[in-house]
Amino acid sequence: MSSSESRQRRIRVGLLALATAAITAVTAAPASAAPATGTAKIVLSGSQSDGKLGNKQASLAVTDLDLLADGASATTRGTLKLRNGKHTAQLRRLELEAGGKEAAISAKLGKARLTFFRASGSLTIAEGSATLRNARLSLTSKGAAKLRQRLGLDELKAGEIGRFSLDATLEPTAATPAPTPAAPAGKPAAPPVVDPYAAQCGLPATSEAQGNVTPAAPAPALGGAPSLSEGTIGWGFRLSFREYVATIAGGSATAIAPATLVPPPPTPVQVGTFEFPASAGKYLANTSDAGDDQAVIDGEGEAVLCALHKGKGFRITLSNPTVIIDGEDSRLVVDIATNVTGAITAAQRVDVATIEPGDAEVAYDGGPRTVSWEAMPTKLTQQGLDAMQLCNPKAPSCVYNAGDALDPLTVEIVEPWGQAAACDLSGISPMPEPTVTPSWPAAPAAPATLPSLTSPLSVDSGAINWGLRNSLRGTIFGTGVFNLLDGATKSDAVMAGPGKFFTWPATSGEFEPGSPGRLVLHGKGTVGLCQIEPMQAYGTVLSDPTLVVDGANSRLVLNVSTLFRSSWTTFGPIDAISLDIGKVEASSVAGPGAGKETTTWTFPDPGADNTPGGTDDNTDSANSAVKLTATGTSGFWLLGNNPGPPSPYRTVGTGLNKVVVSVVHEEVE
Repeated sequence: MSSSESRQRRIRVGLLALATAAITAVTAAPASAAPATGTAKIVLSGSQSDGKLGNKQASLAVTDLDLLADGASATTRGTLKLRNGKHTAQLRRLELEAGGKEAAISAKLGKARLTFFRASGSLTIAEGSATLRNARLSLTSKGAAKLRQRLGLDELKAGEIGRFSLDATLEPTAATPAPTPAAPAGKPAAPPVVDPYAAQCGLPATSEAQGNVTPAAPAPALGGAPSLSEGTIGWGFRLSFREYVATIAGGSATAIAPATLVPPPPTPVQVGTFEFPASAGKYLANTSDAGDDQAVIDGEGEAVLCALHKGKGFRITLSNPTVIIDGEDSRLVVDIATNVTGAITAAQRVDVATIEPGDAEVAYDGGPRTVSWEAMPTKLTQQGLDAMQLCNPKAPSCVYNAGDALDPLTVEIVEPWGQAAACDLSGISPMPEPTVTPSWPAAPAAPATLPSLTSPLSVDSGAINWGLRNSLRGTIFGTGVFNLLDGATKSDAVMAGPGKFFTWPATSGEFEPGSPGRLVLHGKGTVGLCQIEPMQAYGTVLSDPTLVVDGANSRLVLNVSTLFRSSWTTFGPIDAISLDIGKVEASSVAGPGAGKETTTWTFPDPGADNTPGGTDDNTDSANSAVKLTATGTSGFWLLGNNPGPPSPYRTVGTGLNKVVVSVVHEEVE
């Protein structure tokens, strides 16, 4: 699959997986329709080429129905909500016009009505009812164009996106109009049961079974963690089981794209393991102990295990794995669907295995930061045992128990460098390669654990103000640019000179009154420091800071990424800046608003670099309350990367501009 096709597919997945329905009021139905009851169900699960997306569906109540000899029209009450980040599209008052094997589904978006979908399937009309089961649902070209505009999805395409069903009946209290001519009486025949994986297994399907396994627990939110750009999940359930189905049971182990079956090593292993590409998720280095890191990594693709024993054939499908690294709650979540001697059970998303994560290995060397967990032990859960029907008396047999060891799990993820729009140096020419290969710093340690405040007050709003260093701003202003994204602002149009600063607005936080008090404040926004002079071209991106006021542990935590010529490296989040609580100036004033109070902390920097006419000789770093840490030197490695004496941004303890943080909170009694 090309990168463009992969991107289109992910966009479509991201749109459909976020679709939900909510009931809202509607206006009166068309005069030609009669009151009815029933449900119109939209299951947004992607085309066959997209793979299974899980059980995402919207059920809308049917309010009105009009029956004809060879067709029907229906009106629903409800809203289909589509979301992409901050963009939303609400499709209201869906109406269906069906005839033969085709149906058009229109909806209101704003004040306009448009045909967004088409459904292909056999409509059955009985006395007073209309039924359309499991019809193929496609997005129209005009619908795709309108949703591209509304949701900001430039590459959204028309085409198959899921399934549609209608089951509507005229209310008995209303006069039931007879179809013209009369529709055949009797209950429509149930559609045949088909195994969706017949191509991989060739097993018959005779009935549908109801799954009743406890659903997977929600994944941790990991607020503030950067999104992942790519990665892989390697797992095969259990080698002995793969070899059993593929050899003794005369079946197979098959991967469905984008998953792959990795060839086995030399004998005696006969069947390889599965590898699932991971294109979504988050990773959060919470503490200085890599064993306490957290991650949610979403994989794509399907693994199909088929056994063809006569009379006891079965099929188990494992799809779309999610690896959750979260201490003792680490686990593997998978969609599991089965066919046990003809009984089809649709996919159930369950915690199939527990994980013992161990320490993550973090590495970079002039490229994006990679994080990997090698050969993590996994154990079968009771939910996984039940969903795979490993103890079904028909097939295979009860030879597994909850807690049994399964194959080890290996995960590797690649963090993106940050906001691509913050610094784009691709058009700079020439960009000569260095005569000496640059030596990258050691990987910085993860940030220390955030403090738990004893009796905190919630923060209404706040801001983190910091100018980094006067001389750096002057250099960037002279031959580079500042790019600000996601709410970050600058104090002046001309950022050269003393007293200038950038502002990151606060998104959340906690404040504990005291002298000087304690604070954990989470900022939002991105500041790109982009040096575009060809001989020095580099960019450093600072985003989403967290400021901590906590005695001797006061600090500024930053997500830091940097680019040198063509290589991006992600370093953050890191404890980049230390704040000297002994030099802090704290004050509180009433307001804004009744019952509110604003508290401000100023960490001063009296050095020459922060005053008019000063030099960059770093002579007063000893008296600055704002200093570069050892991990900060790694993140700021390229700033001021000129020949000659070592850059101050590679020197632990370098004094930096003052930091001012303020928060609005409840008035302290």
